[in-house]
Amino acid sequence: MTALNANEGTNPAARSNRERFRLCYEHVQGLVFACDVAIIIITSIVSGLAYHFWAFSSSGDLIQYSAFGLMIAIIFSSVNHIRGLYSGDQLFNIIRQARNVFFNLIFTFFLLATVAFALKISDLISRGYVLLFFLFALTALLGCRYVWRDFLRLSLDRGLFVRRRILTICDGNKGSDATISELQRYGHMPVSQLILPAGEISDQEILIIIKQVAATSYNLAIDEIVITVSMQRFGIVTQLVEALRSLPLPVRFAVDGPNADVISRSSHKLGSILSFQVQRHPLSLSERALKRLFDMSIALIALITLAPIMLLTAILIKLTTPGPILFRQMRFGANGRKFEILKFRSMTMSSEGSEFRQASRNDARVTWVGRFIRRSSIDELPQLWNVLRGEMSIVGPRPHAVAHDEAYEDLIQRYAMRRFMKPGLSGWAQVNGSRGETPTIESMELRVQHDLWYIDNWSIWLDSLIVIRTAIMLCNPKDVY
Repeated sequence: MTALNANEGTNPAARSNRERFRLCYEHVQGLVFACDVAIIIITSIVSGLAYHFWAFSSSGDLIQYSAFGLMIAIIFSSVNHIRGLYSGDQLFNIIRQARNVFFNLIFTFFLLATVAFALKISDLISRGYVLLFFLFALTALLGCRYVWRDFLRLSLDRGLFVRRRILTICDGNKGSDATISELQRYGHMPVSQLILPAGEISDQEILIIIKQVAATSYNLAIDEIVITVSMQRFGIVTQLVEALRSLPLPVRFAVDGPNADVISRSSHKLGSILSFQVQRHPLSLSERALKRLFDMSIALIALITLAPIMLLTAILIKLTTPGPILFRQMRFGANGRKFEILKFRSMTMSSEGSEFRQASRNDARVTWVGRFIRRSSIDELPQLWNVLRGEMSIVGPRPHAVAHDEAYEDLIQRYAMRRFMKPGLSGWAQVNGSRGETPTIESMELRVQHDLWYIDNWSIWLDSLIVIRTAIMLCNPKDVY
């Protein structure tokens, strides 16, 4: 047993009064929740007063603005809380925070607008006020996210969070040291450390350890006991946890790395068995229905809107080069089921089977019409019909030729996991620069990494973001031949 920083006193009364007023890292999410509620209510009132004074030279109904702001605040903040977006770790991801603030706020306003229309009370709320309120709230909430991120970073760097005095029980290996260092960064202060002996530990040795822990906990005013033993010695962890029940102190088992990733997954109680879902079906039944509705809506709107462009493209292809208008090729779909993909033909000849070759820069096979429609992605528009038939999705991993797929499946680990979801017209890989030709294994590995990240992190908001980014990207096409 090695004592650290024991000079702070041997009695709980030795704590400084200043320590009591510090913020616990875990309490940050409650403050962010309250801050969002306050911001939304205040911006509602300010927007209402500003708009009513500008339009009618009077203050308007302050109670109405407050009530509407409160309803928006409760729904918006509750959605964020349920999705875990107020946790400290999530607040560091400013891009994800900005995306979720934008889409969750739109969802909240749309929900209340639908309710107001159904109840026939929409006339009581001015459209100008609602628009101004949305813009003010969005700006304030996004600005607040940057402030919280900088506050957390500064607080962690300077150790401003409350220091929770802990006693650590560890193996004494480098992994335990790394875990303890991370605990210190988040406000835990190790004041004593117990290093377990190597190998098996007898029941008698466990009792001796518990007596040492009890004595040290009292003398050094320990707040919590943290076990950082490696997963290879999990049997000893269960022994320690059972024995530590005799002490009136909270006990925490801390792990990092791949083990932490497994334990953090959703768990299921099956009788006396606790199972962790380390790999799930990408989408639940309700999520698949939501994604299918999204696909059908976008595909129908796009087909109707882009029908003139598609008709003109078909005419140009037919008049300029001999051969069919559409290029058809077998591709792998969800769960490895094959389907026939549709494209506007952009080459004078097509390759199939084992001799398939991707289009490259200055490819002689590409026609002059094909060069334009490939750069503008017009050649992909017939795949909207694949979407309507349920073979593809608007967003998902891009499908490759069967020969291409089979070749890379043997070269890249987890490549086949791309087929967990329907292939898409666009995907997370494409909007992150992995678009067009993949001449090296490394370039395809990068694309696969993006695709697997998308599968693990799917949401309808992410699909919406990818659609928007795809539309922007098409205005400045790169790496498409």
